Amino acid sequence: MKTEIEYRISEQNARSVFDVHEGVRINKEFRLIKLDGDDARWSALAQIYRDRNGKGFYGWHIERSYSAAEIEEAKLHLFQISAAVLPSAEECGTAYDDAEICPLCGYGRVQTSPLRLRITKMPKRAEIAKSWGGEVIVSARVARLLIDSGITGFGLGPVQRSKQGEEEPFSFSQTHSGRKLLAAAAKAGVKPPSPDFYVWINRRAQRDIFQSAVNEHERLRLTRRRLLGGTTPDWYQLFVTSPPVELSAETRFGYNPFDNDPDGLNRCPLRLPDRVLGLNLLSQVSLQGSGWNASDFVRSRGLVGVRRGLIMPQSLLFISPRLRELLLTYSIKGWKSEVAQVS
Repeated sequence: MKTEIEYRISEQNARSVFDVHEGVRINKEFRLIKLDGDDARWSALAQIYRDRNGKGFYGWHIERSYSAAEIEEAKLHLFQISAAVLPSAEECGTAYDDAEICPLCGYGRVQTSPLRLRITKMPKRAEIAKSWGGEVIVSARVARLLIDSGITGFGLGPVQRSKQGEEEPFSFSQTHSGRKLLAAAAKAGVKPPSPDFYVWINRRAQRDIFQSAVNEHERLRLTRRRLLGGTTPDWYQLFVTSPPVELSAETRFGYNPFDNDPDGLNRCPLRLPDRVLGLNLLSQVSLQGSGWNASDFVRSRGLVGVRRGLIMPQSLLFISPRLRELLLTYSIKGWKSEVAQVS
């Protein structure tokens, strides 16, 4: 593994450690420094950070790259979704229950309605994306690909259209095709609206009747206006349904590469395994393989991030080599990955 750290620092700090020609001068006040993670000069810069209480240190980015052999031998990969969904689900009318939320770290929010998003604002090129609140969506093509390939550890939910807060929830019972689909689900022992139900309706045997149900719903008219809401057939919410895994102590969290947050200001003080572990991921992820049931989609039990406005702490997501190869083979955009250590 090769690690590169990029840091934006003041010119005063840069001159204390680096040659005048090193890095990229942004302007008279700032310089962008990018070096290997094991470069000895980072230690000197870290000391300046501590001496000056972080003054003159700004944006940073860590990039890790892996050899072909390391990728080949990996059991799991950290799944990083780079495409964003805007506006957020909360702004679009998705309902949540905060009754059990931890007042100390923000853990415990529960989504209680179908995901509602502004369909016209969906990513134009990416087929996997994530909202500020952590909800993951996938295109219909990706949903079919996951189902037809027998990918495990996930479920699918509907995405409803949102327009100025006026949504009409989609109901299969409102249409002839929808009722036919519900009857077939009952016969198959599949109970709506569970994640298993949304996996089931996306299989080849049900796909045509599901599309008919969606089309019939969209043709319904109210007395004064057409339905503004309803389920889009183009996007689905993706849930990771496999048992969560514990992260190992070797995984580092903190403010930035020079500050591991030793006082734990951005960790839940209760120190429970399903609460917030830290503000930012600073190292390669190491996780305990004993809790992994070999599913293709996996999530961490602990959360990373902060609750601030519409932003919520989130689990880290992982994918198997088989799933990673599938996404690469079909040129699915909106994500990247890193090798995760499984002990």
